[in-house]
Amino acid sequence: MKIEPCKACGEAPELIDDRLVYYVRCTNHRAPWPVVYGDNHRHIDHIDDDVAAQAAIDAVDWAAAKTSAINNWNSEQMKP
Repeated sequence: MKIEPCKACGEAPELIDDRLVYYVRCTNHRAPWPVVYGDNHRHIDHIDDDVAAQAAIDAVDWAAAKTSAINNWNSEQMKP
């Protein structure tokens, strides 16, 4: 799936795998620095039981989480 250029500056964005959430951000590190998140699964960090936490991680469709970040970036980032 193609990630569109930043609508604020035209730079190429990068897709970040932040363990429990994917996000896309502009690679131009000057303001504005758009960041758009995909489906968030950080709630898994709060599961104290290791077996239950691993089961929750295994149940996540990570490809869909990645796709949600890209789709959100392509449709919801700031307009110029």
